[in-house]
Amino acid sequence: MGETQQNLEIGIGDKEPKGLKPKNVTVVNVEIKSVGTKGAKIVNCSSKHPDREELIDISSVKFEGKTKFRECGLFLNLEKKDNESDPDKIQKGSPLAILLNFVNAKTIAELKNKELITVEDENGFLCFKAY
Repeated sequence: MGETQQNLEIGIGDKEPKGLKPKNVTVVNVEIKSVGTKGAKIVNCSSKHPDREELIDISSVKFEGKTKFRECGLFLNLEKKDNESDPDKIQKGSPLAILLNFVNAKTIAELKNKELITVEDENGFLCFKAY
């Protein structure tokens, strides 16, 4: 039996994975990625967490909505242009705009080298805090 086939016989472990605790992280790199079948654009922040050597990727934010806290991906939603010559702008009130306003960044690029606060989302993953 080959090694790949032997892997079919591996059972489920009993150790809980060690997740990272919410702490301030420093954004080292920012990039826009395409996700999903429709190629939606999302902002991904490769960040340095004090408890891990490797960078972690964070692409969501928790913020206060009208009636409760919400967690959303940092999707790049653009305002509709009145004229073709108008510059692209991030949609006002979008989760990405809320994060940028919260950390006093005017552009996505300004997130680089910023120290941001993280919290756990409902699934236990880290997301940025914007409230």
